[in-house]
Amino acid sequence: MKQNNLETKETILQVASKIFKKFGFQKTTVDEIAKAARKAKGSIYYYFKNKDEIFQSVVEKEYQHLKDELLKVVNKKEDSFYKLKDFFVTRIKIMYESQNFSEILNNDYFKYFHFSQNISKKFKNQEKIFVKSILSEGVKNDELIINNIDLSTQALIIAFNGFENQYLIKRNSIASIESEINEIFDIIFNGIKRR
Repeated sequence: MKQNNLETKETILQVASKIFKKFGFQKTTVDEIAKAARKAKGSIYYYFKNKDEIFQSVVEKEYQHLKDELLKVVNKKEDSFYKLKDFFVTRIKIMYESQNFSEILNNDYFKYFHFSQNISKKFKNQEKIFVKSILSEGVKNDELIINNIDLSTQALIIAFNGFENQYLIKRNSIASIESEINEIFDIIFNGIKRR
């Protein structure tokens, strides 16, 4: 595709992302996307077959951004305990920004979309790889004591998915998230029993 065509397609995706965030998938129309992008409706169809394909492209772009940012955290040279905190803070912040991708993971409406099942599965698998990598590094560097890394990976992901779902539903301020994650980490790593 020529540079100009790539720029046009990118513009359409940026505009569509904002409109999907504002109105949701079901209430958004290709006409609205075309109008907001200042393109003829036919131009939209030159790049995308339909609204579903536009939404899929938006979601895949948000997923790639999330994956790239989480990989940066995983590759940081810091204590694995803090890296794990940073991982979940980054994950929630980006999920907050990436409402279209977040919808795919949390809204039953999309379970019938083939691409949503694929991208959801890809994300869950990638997340396991990232968390397991952080935990394994922590054990290797004597920063963490873990008997079963697979079970610990699963437990952490389940705990933070529950927290994240509540957080995204309430749409609390991003600023409050770090202190709440610190409290959750304190509970997970230090327990609730008086010593």
